[in-house]
Amino acid sequence: MGLVQAIAGRIQDESTRIEKARAEFNFCSIQPHLTRGCKILDVGAWSCYLGELLSGRMGCEVLSLDVVNANKTNVPFRIFDGKRLPVDSGSFDVVLLLYVLHHAADDEPLLTEANRALRDGGRVLVAEDSVDGLWNRILTVGFHVYLWLATRMSCDGVFRTAREWRERFQNAGYAIKATVLLGHHLGRTLWPNNVLFVLEKKAASQLAASAK
Repeated sequence: MGLVQAIAGRIQDESTRIEKARAEFNFCSIQPHLTRGCKILDVGAWSCYLGELLSGRMGCEVLSLDVVNANKTNVPFRIFDGKRLPVDSGSFDVVLLLYVLHHAADDEPLLTEANRALRDGGRVLVAEDSVDGLWNRILTVGFHVYLWLATRMSCDGVFRTAREWRERFQNAGYAIKATVLLGHHLGRTLWPNNVLFVLEKKAASQLAASAK
């Protein structure tokens, strides 16, 4: 029993180490696109380590959401149904959708809800695994097969090229401010290459003008 417990403890320690490394990677990815003290909704937050970094280092007010409660921090957290965000309209400066959309069977409700949750001029930061080019597609698909085998983490959505994502975001009513290549996740050569999309919510006047 002692050996089993020791192995389980080592696995848990390694899992925590990777989760914290991912939070650090994500923090460095999005920090240039945030302002100190902004109000952030982190959708698909899992352990909430990223929210902890954003709160501690930048003084951000963070609310974390996920479909299960895996929160390992004191960051405020709510469970949601994967579609409707349990927040007031226009109440956040930034919504994070980091490696979330490809897990959703239908990502349109999340994009619509993120838009609703933002104030005018607010930003959605979307990070996704790249499938631009054959090698990137192999890395991404292979990595998610490994995740499913190791953790049974499902991938119910769709991987899209950067061009396809940009078209989808524009159709959802966002202005695309930047597309940022992030390199391999956590700097690991055989992990997917990542891309960050910086999206801005259009003001009502802009939407009315574009509809004419």
